[in-house]
Amino acid sequence: AFRSTFERLHLHPKNLSRTIEDAGTVINPLVPWSVCGVFISQALGVPVLEYLPYAFFCYLSLLLTLLFGFTGVTISKRVSR
Repeated sequence: AFRSTFERLHLHPKNLSRTIEDAGTVINPLVPWSVCGVFISQALGVPVLEYLPYAFFCYLSLLLTLLFGFTGVTISKRVSR
């Protein structure tokens, strides 16, 4: 869905892959109705909001992705041929 936008901005496809990973897979445990959220909350026997303070990687990854996106750090441009 976002490939054309990344191509128009001349960004390398690995940026799209990393963004999807950060926005989807890493945040998934924090969504109570997601498969991952349901599994973890049932395995721990607590609601998602109770383990939220201990899920450092999940929200830290989101913050770093936004920070890197706005500053351009670690963002690769596509090489034109």
